[in-house]
Amino acid sequence: MRKNCYENDFAMKKDLFKKIAMKKEQLVILFFFFVAFGFYSCTDGDPIEKEYVTTKSIGLRTTLNKIKADNGIDGRNQPTTFSSCFDFVYPLYLSYNNSTEVTVNSFEGLLTILTNENQSLYIDGISFPFKIASTTNGSITIINGENDFQNTIESCGFTTFNDYIMNGPCYDFVYPFSVINHTNQTVAVSNHNQILDMISEGNGNYILDIVYPFSVVKNNQTVVIQNAYQFFEFNDDCFDPCNCPPIEAPVCVQTSSGLLQFQNECIANCAGFSSADFVNCN
Repeated sequence: MRKNCYENDFAMKKDLFKKIAMKKEQLVILFFFFVAFGFYSCTDGDPIEKEYVTTKSIGLRTTLNKIKADNGIDGRNQPTTFSSCFDFVYPLYLSYNNSTEVTVNSFEGLLTILTNENQSLYIDGISFPFKIASTTNGSITIINGENDFQNTIESCGFTTFNDYIMNGPCYDFVYPFSVINHTNQTVAVSNHNQILDMISEGNGNYILDIVYPFSVVKNNQTVVIQNAYQFFEFNDDCFDPCNCPPIEAPVCVQTSSGLLQFQNECIANCAGFSSADFVNCN
């Protein structure tokens, strides 16, 4: 009787150990499953490779300013189409000044973004290379970098910082301040002639790129310009209320007090003169 009891007890313990062993084996298998799954997940997602990298671009900001003017954004009374020698080929990969990135899939989407811009949040970066399409024959051109971009917008006749400064801004710079020259070096300028020389040295293939912040004086008030977005807005205000482009195409009007010369016909019209009033400036 005692022997059967021991045998039963031994059999029960043996069965228990067997179950424990099976449990351990299942736990080990489960453990390795989670380890393997975790390893796969980390390998698949870390590090996360970005498909594109955006770069700050003065050429982009110049183009966006042109688009905003052509579409009457921010109160600019201009034509309702993008009057350019090229169109972007979408999608475009852009970034805001706070490094937030955005994919733009259409011109309408770009207009929506530009309509919602402000001095605190604005587009300032683009991913190179990107493609543009000629508005005359539809040919595709690849823009590989900032130099390509600046050459393109110069050839299209977009209004750049060079134009504002060469044609006489409605403000005075507070010197000294720094600019990035055509060889991508940061240099200090101490007078207006230095800026003009720098623009001339670029042979039309360089758009003035200023190191922010800097200050200007307008109507005896000093204004601190924090970024390219604000500088474009500030320059655009120089031509209010007529929104005349800073094109150098002088026209003259003979008055009783002498000959008046205007930078272009638009500005003369804004002053109340018509083409019938124009005389030879010579």
